[in-house]
Amino acid sequence: VVSKYCAIVCLNSGLYLDDTAVSFDERCVVGSVMDLQHNVLCRVASIYVPAQFSDRPLFLNNFLSLPFFSDMYTAPWVIMGDLNKNLHNMKVTSHSNVSSWYDWMRNYLVNCFPAGLPTHTQGNSRTTIDYVFGHRSLATRLVNGMIRKVPSVYTDHCLLSIDLVPAHVDIGPGCWRFNPTLLDDADFLILLDQTVELFYVSIVCVDTPGNGSHSGPIPAQVIWESLKALLKCCAQNFTRNAKSTCKNKLASSCGSDRSRSSSSATPSVSLKLNELDRKIDLQIQKETRQYMLRSATRWHENGERNNKYFYRVIKERQSKQTIESPKCSTTGSILVNSDDIIREARGFYKALYTPDLIDDAAVHSLLASILDNVVLSLDDSEFLTEPIVMDTLQDLIRHTPLGKSPGLDGLPFEIYKYLFKTSEPFRIMLLGILRVFSSKKICKAYGIKADSVRVLSS
Repeated sequence: VVSKYCAIVCLNSGLYLDDTAVSFDERCVVGSVMDLQHNVLCRVASIYVPAQFSDRPLFLNNFLSLPFFSDMYTAPWVIMGDLNKNLHNMKVTSHSNVSSWYDWMRNYLVNCFPAGLPTHTQGNSRTTIDYVFGHRSLATRLVNGMIRKVPSVYTDHCLLSIDLVPAHVDIGPGCWRFNPTLLDDADFLILLDQTVELFYVSIVCVDTPGNGSHSGPIPAQVIWESLKALLKCCAQNFTRNAKSTCKNKLASSCGSDRSRSSSSATPSVSLKLNELDRKIDLQIQKETRQYMLRSATRWHENGERNNKYFYRVIKERQSKQTIESPKCSTTGSILVNSDDIIREARGFYKALYTPDLIDDAAVHSLLASILDNVVLSLDDSEFLTEPIVMDTLQDLIRHTPLGKSPGLDGLPFEIYKYLFKTSEPFRIMLLGILRVFSSKKICKAYGIKADSVRVLSS
């Protein structure tokens, strides 16, 4: 949007200007900055106050009556431009021709450059006449204000820039997920083995107290859930401050590498340098595997450690997975308010995870349609209903996929494979858990009809 005195230009391909207008004197242009989903990010006004002192009162009086700013109370306005006066001077702002306009500005807007640094140079004179004002609703999202000097061959004004952080809903950290690369860390494996060993020792002590009081064995489901919670706590405590620790370790190794390389290249020094290089390389490879895990990408050429690429992929995936403006299921309108978005999301997932009522008549009708002579042989029936044995469980664990979690606890199959190999109590408990969850008692607890269970044994 260009006029005789000012302009608004959009250089971002992901945004566009809409609802633009120009005042009759062409000293004010306005427009709405929209994203590709047609959401209004902000309203922008570029103004140029007359340089002649005698022309300013008329402009300021007319400015307050412009129809563009009728929604100033609620709309996210950003007003910028050359005002040709220093608003940090009390004599200027208290003048009768300026005071009412200035009070109106302060009532709705905040100065993004409150320090009052010079923005205009004319000979030996420096003054502040260029400003950026933001609506009070945008105050916390207008950041990184900078005043840059521009070569005098182009202009005698400075360049003012400000970042508008997009509004977003605080969706929290998301679901926790165990980092499989921890299983490559020898220190973590030591901690994990000791933690699991102490867990089973404590279970034995609780199950058989020494004072003679016995309240019955602890249910297998309780033990299983307690172990998963303990594994999560163990991983979280180990990885706390892991990034800074890793950075310090890498810096220390690089420092030792430089100090040793400056000394005489004896065989022992060369051997230690090679060992340091190997440790540094392993550390960098570990970081790269973590970036690959976070970005969920399989792109990794031999020796490639382009962390910038992984960070970009992570950012793009997070952007695609974040819904910022869903449609209302009842009205079809675009929701931008945080409360409305959360309410719509809750309603969607409540409807998604609410099971349909079981049609008992349809179930009995289906089972009744099975002919009496259509039955499984005795061998097949026993094969399908016999309890799971350790060999079957070992085969299941061996064929589990990598990078996948069997439940919502965030524990991947990698940790199951490791504990199955190293801990006998874990193997026994996992076998017991699978047998419990395949029993008729559990089926009844989850509302599965006994008729459905007896089909295999009929």
